[in-house]
Amino acid sequence: ERLEREFASAPASGAILVAFSREASADELTVLAQFVAQQQERHERLGVTSDAARRLALVDLSHMLLAANEFVYVD
Repeated sequence: ERLEREFASAPASGAILVAFSREASADELTVLAQFVAQQQERHERLGVTSDAARRLALVDLSHMLLAANEFVYVD
């Protein structure tokens, strides 16, 4: 919900900013936009409405970023 509310025009960029506290590179934005589009399409094929599929794709994006090595840190 936060990505849709605060970063509606660029949710992938917002996801990187929230998860990693930095701006996304152009290459990252390209890859993440493709990922979100693919995930949305996948959810729609399963019968989910377009709006719900978009939200689910953003949830998938968030999960992927939280599992990334960059998110892991040593105290």
